[in-house]
Amino acid sequence: MFSVTTKVLGLRELGQNFAKFNSDMQTKVLRVSGRKGAEVIKQQAKLNVIRNRSVKSGAMIEAIDIRRAKRQSVGGFEWWMIGVFKVRGGVYVKNRANVRAGRVGKEYFVDPPEFYWKFVEFGTVRMSAKPFLRPSVLQVRGQTIDVVKDELGNGIVRSTRYLAKHFK
Repeated sequence: MFSVTTKVLGLRELGQNFAKFNSDMQTKVLRVSGRKGAEVIKQQAKLNVIRNRSVKSGAMIEAIDIRRAKRQSVGGFEWWMIGVFKVRGGVYVKNRANVRAGRVGKEYFVDPPEFYWKFVEFGTVRMSAKPFLRPSVLQVRGQTIDVVKDELGNGIVRSTRYLAKHFK
């Protein structure tokens, strides 16, 4: 698993102002700012695919997406994933095998039509890797931090205006 950790200094005042809001407002502001930061990385990953000349059609470029990890996004943390994800395949029908397995009516997921993204990203025995997701994080690290910082500041201003307007 690829992981990048960055420490941002000079946000003490921003954090103190942010701590004054209730948890619902904090979650909303964090979610919006995290999404904006992930969008920067997503755009860079799409540019990397084009620059690598890894694909002949635009299907893989369109398949790069952002998803929020709900289970990991708790307690003031927002966890966003950027990549090509599995898609909904459908719902299990009622037949003997599915009834026995206890999965009737449940959804199942399948690999996307652009399943070959992992071969491009990591390579194969016969093909060298042309990574596009992993380098994108490192290429726009500073820009992503700036976008998240600006969006956090804007979110604090918006929340303050909302509270001033609705709770005088």
